[in-house]
Amino acid sequence: MKAAFLTALAVPLFIAVPVVAQADPPHIFTPQQQCEATKAVVDMERKQNPHATPQQITDNYMTFLDKKGAFKNLPASSRERQRQFILDQISSCHLA
Repeated sequence: MKAAFLTALAVPLFIAVPVVAQADPPHIFTPQQQCEATKAVVDMERKQNPHATPQQITDNYMTFLDKKGAFKNLPASSRERQRQFILDQISSCHLA
């Protein structure tokens, strides 16, 4: 439980990498690590709402990122790219 919580806290750091990078970001995390971190976010949301759709999960996570100031001083398009990245991760990791 504690490890999942810590992983979930780290997710904003790794997910934000594609947002701020203008070129292709370096592959800091393996696909498996990205899926594990995305799964932690999905699992946390599904504890609150077991029937949450990928869109609801993403919207709630984006709200969390907004509250943490993740998109402060970034172009408005960064937020939408990030939202799409999370949706793509949920889909490609088969977490829907």
